[in-house]
Amino acid sequence: MSNAITATYHDVSILYREEDNRWVFELRGRERSVESLEAAKKAIDAPEPKDKKPFARVRAYFKRGYGGDKQYEVVEVTSLAESSYGAEYVWIVNSKKNRSKERAMYLFPVCLANDKRISEIEALAIEVAKLRRQIEQIEGTLEPLKVAE
Repeated sequence: MSNAITATYHDVSILYREEDNRWVFELRGRERSVESLEAAKKAIDAPEPKDKKPFARVRAYFKRGYGGDKQYEVVEVTSLAESSYGAEYVWIVNSKKNRSKERAMYLFPVCLANDKRISEIEALAIEVAKLRRQIEQIEGTLEPLKVAE
């Protein structure tokens, strides 16, 4: 187990990612990745582009990859993250203040139309769970195969 290599430059925390030999940091609401600590410092020192708008935080539904009672959780999308393998990523913060990097395709805006759809999905998920329990009960009554000795 190796210790994480980190640096702080002008109040920006920079982390060395050993698995891909990159330095990662968040700058102006967006995750950045560069090949050296020197390049990270240079990016931090560079003036903010005049034509760039700052990222506006938004509330969204986050679809968890696991089943369960509540598949959708309201989170806050705090910034864009570095894209990877053609997928868009964002940083989110949940109600417990846990921060994580997630694929944008699993996020949906909080709005009346989505509120209604997610309520319908969650109601159907409860029905599915009941049906699964019924199936398990019936399976428990199946007569087992008797293997001759």
